[in-house]
Amino acid sequence: MIVIKDENQNVGGSGVIKKPNSYLVIELPVGSYVAEAKIYDINNNLIGGGISERFNITASITQDVRIIITGINEPNNNDRGGATELLFSNRKASISEVFHSPFDNVDWFKINTINNKAYTIHFSVIEENTQDIWKIKISLFNPDNTLIKETTSPVFSVPPPPITINKPTSSIVYIRVEVLSGIFKGFYKLDIYEIDVGAVRITIE
Repeated sequence: MIVIKDENQNVGGSGVIKKPNSYLVIELPVGSYVAEAKIYDINNNLIGGGISERFNITASITQDVRIIITGINEPNNNDRGGATELLFSNRKASISEVFHSPFDNVDWFKINTINNKAYTIHFSVIEENTQDIWKIKISLFNPDNTLIKETTSPVFSVPPPPITINKPTSSIVYIRVEVLSGIFKGFYKLDIYEIDVGAVRITIE
């Protein structure tokens, strides 16, 4: 959703852009404006946005304006200190986020874990610029920053396979999602599932 405001904060125009890197033309009276974008996922949850630099409209000229989109938690969760905490409901935690690489290509999250459970993290793409070519890496860390496990896109523009950890050794696990290479402009989702742990006893005779 794009909203354009004049110097007195009056709305001069608005419209909707449905795909990353698409554009919208809005006719405005001559004057000075800023454009604000708010980004929603398919469930109508606000997940990102941005504001343009101030621009001037001149008679008979179409002015090009670009808005840099970041997630609603940006820039806080670009490092581990600002990791977004994900809460479980019915043994599942989910979040939708936005990447606009190379300006925004790392997000941090954290979950509270139970040491007799397993956890599986799934990455999925909600919407992206179809021209983008990317690889995603998901890394899991203990609070002391030791790497637990990681998974990476097997080829360009394919999500990384799910990653599972059994019986975490710490009560908090940090999750780093990053654009490892290429460009990703769009929306992604993390789904984290809490799983019961059993055992198998194998005998060789």
